[in-house]
Amino acid sequence: MKKFDLYHTNALIELSENRRYTLTDDCVDLISDSEKDYVNDLEQRYIYTLLTNLPNDLYVAVRRFIVENPICADEKMSEFKMEHCQDFKMINKIFSEAYENVPNCIRQFAEKTRKINTYLTNHLSICGV
Repeated sequence: MKKFDLYHTNALIELSENRRYTLTDDCVDLISDSEKDYVNDLEQRYIYTLLTNLPNDLYVAVRRFIVENPICADEKMSEFKMEHCQDFKMINKIFSEAYENVPNCIRQFAEKTRKINTYLTNHLSICGV
């Protein structure tokens, strides 16, 4: 009871006039709040379960990689997988659960921005600015 702190919550179910039980607004709010957390908890628990199946040194390396690289280029992930190729399939599975692919339009924008920044840097250094 203390875990969910329901002691100060109003009634969750009411008996209507036609003798049917209905959920109160407080109950609907409680369910919607807990569903959001529940889904997140399930995803994180699954990733944690995959991590715990790794040897200790690899567990530390993969976890450190994820923490230090919340946004990561495919090339960097590939380098890490090649360095730890003994469990390539498991690392691949963990990364596919932990990371989301960036849409192509964002990749193209990032590439154009990088080219513009390179051009400006080179141009400004040539001009002596």
